[in-house]
Amino acid sequence: MPDVSREDGWRAALFRAAKKSFAAVALVKVSPEPIFTWRHDSTMIYTFVLLDKPDAAALRQRVRPEHKAYLGAAAERIAFAGPLVADDGTTMIGSLLAIDFDSRDAAHAWLAKEPFFCAGLYASTTVHAFSNLWPQKAGFPPAN
Repeated sequence: MPDVSREDGWRAALFRAAKKSFAAVALVKVSPEPIFTWRHDSTMIYTFVLLDKPDAAALRQRVRPEHKAYLGAAAERIAFAGPLVADDGTTMIGSLLAIDFDSRDAAHAWLAKEPFFCAGLYASTTVHAFSNLWPQKAGFPPAN
C-alpha cells in the first residue's frame, strides 16, 4: 500500500509505488493471446448425456455420418463432444456433448433435430446447464 501520509499527497504516493513495481512488471512477458476469456454474453453451455438403447451399435454406425455433419454445423459453439464408451474403451454406448446455446429451449430444439435422436438411437437423454470452473489439462486432444 502506498504511503499517502507524506505531504506530497496520494498522487505522488501512487507514482512512487508504480515506479517501485515497474521493474517487476517490465520483466513479465505479455502474450497477445488471452489465457482465459470471460464471457459477457447471455449464453450458457448445456451438456447432453445421451445413452444408447441396448444393441444399437449398427444404428449408431449407420447414422454417424449425419450426426458428425450436424455437430460440424455447431462446431464453433462446442466446448467438447464425443462418444461415451464401455470399459473396453472402444464400444460406443452413448454421447456426451457440451454446447453453447442462448437458452435451454434452444438446446432442446437443437437436440430434437439431432440425427441420432431422430433415428431413435437414445434410450435416455438428459440436458443440464453447465458452468466450467476448471481449466482443462487432461483428456483433451491437442487442437488441429
